[in-house]
Amino acid sequence: MANGDFEPDAYKQLDTFRDWMNPNSESVKGTLPLAENESASVPATRSTNTTGNVARYLFALPKFKDNGVDDQVYEEHQLPAQDTEITFKGARQKPISATLLTDGKPLEFAIDQDVVTVKLPAARRSKLVDVVKLEFAQNFGN
Repeated sequence: MANGDFEPDAYKQLDTFRDWMNPNSESVKGTLPLAENESASVPATRSTNTTGNVARYLFALPKFKDNGVDDQVYEEHQLPAQDTEITFKGARQKPISATLLTDGKPLEFAIDQDVVTVKLPAARRSKLVDVVKLEFAQNFGN
């Protein structure tokens, strides 16, 4: 605005971003793209955490009517959360854990050859991007 303040809606959006970053910041700060031999069914990043283990962060995006076409990416266009399975390919070992960063609680997962499949129940989803952390032992490689 002319006086230098943001519009009230901008403050709401900044509050939402702050609230998302509180539990999820490790998934974006100092992270890298997945390694060349890795892929995921959703956007993903990788990092080495403070315990010396390595992590892969899988970003479960909310779904919108018509896949968000024609600027339909507002809350009123968001579809209800559904049980979701997310995959990470390129695992050279079984993960130590799979957790949802917003609550820090474990998620069910299975591994078949080099593919980890994580179950993300609708009841644990938020209206924002949910981040699943796969943690591997430090000898996993980075």
